[in-house]
Amino acid sequence: MPPNTGYALESQSGYLMTVADPAQESTELEECAELQSGQSDHLLAGRGECERLGYQRQRTAGFVYAKQQPGTQPLYRCITEADRSSFASNRNDCEGLGRNMGLLGYDPIH
Repeated sequence: MPPNTGYALESQSGYLMTVADPAQESTELEECAELQSGQSDHLLAGRGECERLGYQRQRTAGFVYAKQQPGTQPLYRCITEADRSSFASNRNDCEGLGRNMGLLGYDPIH
């Protein structure tokens, strides 16, 4: 991180797996884009959920575990109330920045 940018690490987030773990039940997450409202919004959703949510599927984003495993943390789909922007968070309270729209799965921490 460049010095004096004003940015600082707030927390260590997990990551999406590039392939499903063959030993554990996994969930494929897709990146979805909504361009209809004049505002570009992207979100993560389970496989096949983009269209149901009114979004267009862009690509497979990665995989998460369907159930909690050692070394994992929950991953939630969140949305801000003010501008209806979507984001993902590892905190149930969406870091106080928006509303929890549901659990996506469990992402590995390291």
